[in-house]
Amino acid sequence: MTSAGPLGAEDIGAALAPFGAGPARAISAPLSGSVNVGYRVETDAGPLFLRINVGKTETEVGAEVALIEHLIAAGVPTPRPWRARDGRGFAWHGGLLVSLFDWAAGRIIGRGEIRPEHAEQVGAALARLHLGGAGVTGPGAGRYTFEEILGRMRGLAGCADPAVAAALPVLWDEAAWLPVHRRRDLPAGLIHQDLFRDNVLFDRDRLAALLDFEQACGGTLGYDLAVALLDWCFDGAFLASRAQALCRGYDAVRPLGAAERAGLYAEARAAALRFTVTRITDVHLPGLSLPTPEGPRKDFRRYLARLEALRAAGPAGFAALTAGGPG
Repeated sequence: MTSAGPLGAEDIGAALAPFGAGPARAISAPLSGSVNVGYRVETDAGPLFLRINVGKTETEVGAEVALIEHLIAAGVPTPRPWRARDGRGFAWHGGLLVSLFDWAAGRIIGRGEIRPEHAEQVGAALARLHLGGAGVTGPGAGRYTFEEILGRMRGLAGCADPAVAAALPVLWDEAAWLPVHRRRDLPAGLIHQDLFRDNVLFDRDRLAALLDFEQACGGTLGYDLAVALLDWCFDGAFLASRAQALCRGYDAVRPLGAAERAGLYAEARAAALRFTVTRITDVHLPGLSLPTPEGPRKDFRRYLARLEALRAAGPAGFAALTAGGPG
């Protein structure tokens, strides 16, 4: 077996065996993410999450497990990974690289359900992640560098898609603005890089877990905060009550210095550009923008709208939006 699924009960049971988790009593339907496939599995040890890692190496999966263990020790709420009997954070089954985690209770809240108290908890949890990641050594810059985004934009030259062609002048104008206005003196460290709603679980109104550290890397901490602001605090327009609460929660755990406060606006524009471009290249043009209750899945125009809202607000408007936190 060399593909990611779906797996039968016998295969899942065999994939669990190296971890000593016991037999599978019940198995959910496949839970597909952007790339990987996972299963909720009921075992004698309780409910577990079995993930099939697609397109990854042993080194990458092992490093992710070690990172998560470090963050748990630092107090970051995230499901505990299992190690196989041989001590590795993964196992092989039928040509598939699998990893195993405790099942995290809770649910992903809808965009319209977000209240300031939810956003405040997200900000505080992200700050704890940044503090907890201080002892992590060796995370690279990740794949979504500014140079990578520029390369993708160059590849869109002459694109026949009318929506993309209409967006390109704004994107290139932004690409020229950012190198002049982004600060180079901002604190850096481990960042999640993808703390969207679908990577946070709430149990009732209490934040229960942060998920998915596959994109975690070294980067500017303010950029990571900006990514969260763009997802949690925008619903057709930026909502000041959410933005202020998220920033307040972050600042209560890890107060931002003056340079970070001044630089957050440009980091938000950099994040908006990044997600607009990657959603064009990875989702829109390949035809992967499937319907969802909130509209097309990962529609790049949602992030283009965020970018345009930031440009219209300017630094002063953004400071007002996040007043009471790092503004």
